[in-house]
Amino acid sequence: MKFLACSCALVGLMALGSGCSTDANRADAPEVAADEATSTATFTVSGLTCASCGVAIRAAVGGMDGVGSVEVDDDSGTATVRYDAGRVQPHAIAATITDLGYPAILREG
Repeated sequence: MKFLACSCALVGLMALGSGCSTDANRADAPEVAADEATSTATFTVSGLTCASCGVAIRAAVGGMDGVGSVEVDDDSGTATVRYDAGRVQPHAIAATITDLGYPAILREG
């Protein structure tokens, strides 16, 4: 777990240093207008140990084509994503979060 926390902080610092955010500086991903991001998915995310974990998730998921916004709550271990269902699916979002080292499961309902 110590390795995860260290790499989490490094990824978070790299994201902050590059000026990365969920809603700006995504030149490679087309912007999603508020009215296009009509679907919302909430994921249970394991391994959130610090604020840098959320920074890493917001940077990775926020950079996905079709994602409008990402909110990460370290205390409850959740990530809520608004997205355009015609451009990205929840399983792809969960896979992106999991690939960062934070196992993510879509919450039903």
